[in-house]
Amino acid sequence: MTVLKRLGVVLLVVGALILAAQSSGFTTSAADRGVNVNAAAPENAFLGLHDDGYAGGEIRNYECVWFFCYTDEQPQEVVTVHNQFDQNVTVTEATVDGGTGDLFEVRSTPETLAPDGSDTIELGCTGDVEESGQTDVTVRVSAEGDSVAVDGAAVTAENVQYDCRSN
Repeated sequence: MTVLKRLGVVLLVVGALILAAQSSGFTTSAADRGVNVNAAAPENAFLGLHDDGYAGGEIRNYECVWFFCYTDEQPQEVVTVHNQFDQNVTVTEATVDGGTGDLFEVRSTPETLAPDGSDTIELGCTGDVEESGQTDVTVRVSAEGDSVAVDGAAVTAENVQYDCRSN
């Protein structure tokens, strides 16, 4: 075999090895990057919660005339829910935290909100606690639509006034 043939065979083998090996590209990569997630302001959130629903009325569960007191539930609108999705959403859960123990309960929530629709959440006394005063109240809401879901959106209404008596 001549030198030229041997050189040709060596070049063919080297070329085949180069083709068989991975190219200089890559299929995956990993990078350490910081990620910041911030909640949108209520006016920009898809499911906006606003504490402007609370007009300062006292949440009560009784009424007295002279010396006679009787049960008279007086829940108050505390939070406004605004749907900014482009589809109907259904409120699936609303919970409340505030005061001592289980002082408040959700009395009414919006069922279905149309796009750009708003409605309020009312809170009332549970009847299990005898207490009066004012406190901050956090309301958490979950909702879902055909292709969207919001879980645990929250807003805190400050200085909610109440006068609750046990039943």
